[in-house]
Amino acid sequence: MVVKGEIAKAAHDAWRHGNGEIKDHLDYPFMYLERGLIDPRSAQNELFARLGELWYTNPELLKKIPSAYKLFEEISPMRKTFTYPPEVLRQLQIAKQYETRFGYRPPATRGDDPNKTSQQAEEAT
Repeated sequence: MVVKGEIAKAAHDAWRHGNGEIKDHLDYPFMYLERGLIDPRSAQNELFARLGELWYTNPELLKKIPSAYKLFEEISPMRKTFTYPPEVLRQLQIAKQYETRFGYRPPATRGDDPNKTSQQAEEAT
């Protein structure tokens, strides 16, 4: 597997040689890329999304990949004034628990029922 780009290589090294939270967070996309389940371009896009999620939800963990932290620091000058609303943070926590338990992200959910799909939520409103 070939990983291109300074940040992608640093993230891959952190995933490959890391343990705990950083490895768990980056299993997707790197594990999927290794197994041929996604193409390199999609993996790159997903990596950017995963690193962006860390920037907003756990910047201390993102500091384990200094080049990624620096990038988000440069492109996100509003970081210090922006926070997710509590409901969004709760949904992110539910998604992370779901992903940890089942190995993939849940369908979009609304309300208090994490098992309700977006279609069911639309029908209920």
